[in-house]
Amino acid sequence: FFEQQTGESRRQLEEAKRKLLDFTEKHGVVAAEEQRDLALQRLSAVDASYRQTRVDLAETQQRVWELETQLGKLPERATTQVRTADNPELLKALKSSLLDLQLKRTELLTKFEPEHRLVQEVDRQIALAEATITAENALPVRDETTDKNAHYEWAKSELQAAQVQLKGLQAREAATSAQEDVYRAMARRLGEDAITQDDLLGTERAAQENYLLYLKKQEKARMDDALDERGIVNVAIA
Repeated sequence: FFEQQTGESRRQLEEAKRKLLDFTEKHGVVAAEEQRDLALQRLSAVDASYRQTRVDLAETQQRVWELETQLGKLPERATTQVRTADNPELLKALKSSLLDLQLKRTELLTKFEPEHRLVQEVDRQIALAEATITAENALPVRDETTDKNAHYEWAKSELQAAQVQLKGLQAREAATSAQEDVYRAMARRLGEDAITQDDLLGTERAAQENYLLYLKKQEKARMDDALDERGIVNVAIA
């Protein structure tokens, strides 16, 4: 009986070992529980990195928006120098013309009365020349020098850098999100494998204990049979 039970328990033990080995090879796991814990640690680290990336992405998007708004308000060029001066050649010509008109009026007065048509015409020309000279003196020539606006150039440079950073963060967000999905699926699969592997290990341990038990009982029974054949009840007493 014990020989039969020992053989059966040995077969069950070998079957349990074979199932455990097949499962290990098929699922590519050695210690599913430890591998699951390692995957969970990596998942936690990737999740923390993903959350930080989301924060950095939101900050960079806000910075890009603010820089774009600032660029829309700043002029591309700024006035660096302003010079005002009279037009000497024009004033010289106007004053020369005024002097000629005044001399002409003096000459006409030697021949005509001030109310004469020619004299009055010259008076109008003199008044016009004086008004032109006065206007020219009131509106001098304005010369402005412009250059690139330093504030605009700074904001433009910062915007370009922020846009490059934004693209990098968007790429990192997509990569970490995909990596997080991989580790989550891995942890879930290893968790299921850990349960199955633990059941198989339990079955193997139980089969091994059962086999050793029957092996021990078989050996004890064999010794009892040998003693019975020789009529020995207790070797130590004999």
